[in-house]
Amino acid sequence: MDIDLDRLAGDLNEAAKQIKEASSKPAQEALPFVPKIMEQFQNLPSPGDLRKEMNVEACDTQKLENVYNAIQDVITNTKEAQEHFAPLGASLLDPLAKEMSDLSELVVKYLKQKGKRVERKEQEGL
Repeated sequence: MDIDLDRLAGDLNEAAKQIKEASSKPAQEALPFVPKIMEQFQNLPSPGDLRKEMNVEACDTQKLENVYNAIQDVITNTKEAQEHFAPLGASLLDPLAKEMSDLSELVVKYLKQKGKRVERKEQEGL
């Protein structure tokens, strides 16, 4: 499997939009969207996939930065959604938050290997 960074960034951006949309609805109404959001993430490479499949030296730094920025949007929107769903006792997005945090750390590591300085944008609590 070759990692397509453009596609990965696009998929992450789309997921960030869906999460934001879900948290803009009343919590009860938005709850049915959560499984759809989680399903979308099943198709994304995991941090383990990225570790195994990505040739850091050969990848485009700008594309890697785009992936990082998209991950940060997902993390921010997930945190907002977690707060939104909290009254229902729903921690449905917790596994997603953990995976995105792990993916973010890995992409930061790769960016640093490529000589890029990365400002940590991650929200507290993820």
